[in-house]
Amino acid sequence: MENELTIVIPAKNEEERIRILMESILRQDYENLSGTKVILADAQSTDRTREIFAEFGKGINTETVEGGPVATGRNNGAMRAKSEFILFLDADVALGKDDTLRKAVSLAKRKNLDCVGAYVRCENGNFLDRLLYATNNLFQFLSRFVSPFATGMFMLFRKNAFDALGGFDEKTLFGEDYLLSSRIPKKKFGMASFVYTTNRRFKKTGYLKMIRMMAKNIIHFKNSDYIQSRDYREYWD
Repeated sequence: MENELTIVIPAKNEEERIRILMESILRQDYENLSGTKVILADAQSTDRTREIFAEFGKGINTETVEGGPVATGRNNGAMRAKSEFILFLDADVALGKDDTLRKAVSLAKRKNLDCVGAYVRCENGNFLDRLLYATNNLFQFLSRFVSPFATGMFMLFRKNAFDALGGFDEKTLFGEDYLLSSRIPKKKFGMASFVYTTNRRFKKTGYLKMIRMMAKNIIHFKNSDYIQSRDYREYWD
């Protein structure tokens, strides 16, 4: 069916990664891919992010909207969605397998889920990088028995559930993905396959700072005022 899925990608200066993500989307065996709209919420990129994204308009339905901080970008993209489901992807990931979209949407439909997340694998990292992402995956798995959460790298929402929650909290500068997904009831949450990412988040922010921020996510993800990251604001402003 058409308009079953919309994909929203917040981005700023992602010319090195946006092509990789888009190519992984076009490889998907999802039967409704031709009717899927992919929306780039661009935060005034000064590189070739928009131009590279536009190149894919010949193979899939694409649209670019104004972005901002990541929560704002996601919400701006979601406002353009008319589909049953919205998938939020970070611009620096790649879908892990060619059946990732198909299985995630199928899982949501089969079990009547409001949110489906995915585990994360680091494609170019060292042992510490892989260990940190593996630790995050473990906490994600365990959270399903208490209060599940997804990360912005891959968040598939049923559109009416997303709208009912009011979208992402734009006042929260880091962890808005944890905060929103943690409000989904356990019986309405599931996990799909996996996505690939790089170790650049650790390299850019620093290992100790990134570990502290991840720990705060895990410990305080129900408190909307728990973190206001200056580094995060400067990156998206």
